[in-house]
Amino acid sequence: MNQLASLIENLGSGFLNRLHSLMALALFGYRLFAAALNPRTYNSATRWILVKQIYFTAVQPLPAFLAYSLIISWVMISIIVSTARNFGLSAYVPGLIVNILVLELLPFLSVLFVALRSSAAINTEVALMHTNNELAAFEHAKIDPIQYEFMPRVVGGILSVMALTMLSGLATLSVAFFQMYGATQDNVPLFSRQIGLLMTLPLL
Repeated sequence: MNQLASLIENLGSGFLNRLHSLMALALFGYRLFAAALNPRTYNSATRWILVKQIYFTAVQPLPAFLAYSLIISWVMISIIVSTARNFGLSAYVPGLIVNILVLELLPFLSVLFVALRSSAAINTEVALMHTNNELAAFEHAKIDPIQYEFMPRVVGGILSVMALTMLSGLATLSVAFFQMYGATQDNVPLFSRQIGLLMTLPLL
């Protein structure tokens, strides 16, 4: 009986701890979302942190990210184009490129790139702030650390992901056009119309 009671107690304690963690995470997300939607949040201090975050996660690594994405896109587009031509399915190439690369792979690579680049730096900075009692100083001064420290970094990361995805998508479509039609510009309207029809709102 003692073992059964101990097992039930451990299970209940673990469940309550997980529930408390989930509730704390949900509350943090709610406060973060509310701060991001509040126009009063974006004062000079938060705007400066936001700009620094975008520069660190999007502008500074942009050449390396575009190089990696172009290499991956070039290899995959070459495989798609050659395979489609061998089987007489060239008409499906734009759809495959848009669905596989532009809408699936490139957004995933952007999220992964930004997360790997910024998450460690943010965690280290937050740990140092906690060690130096800076977070306690914020609370003592009645300053919300979520509003002035966390929200600008999260919003900056989201904007960085969107910017990197858009730029890499445009670069990938340029590579796709070159592989499909060469350097001639006669087929630009046709290719643009095909991509425009594929990039519809229900698909996005």
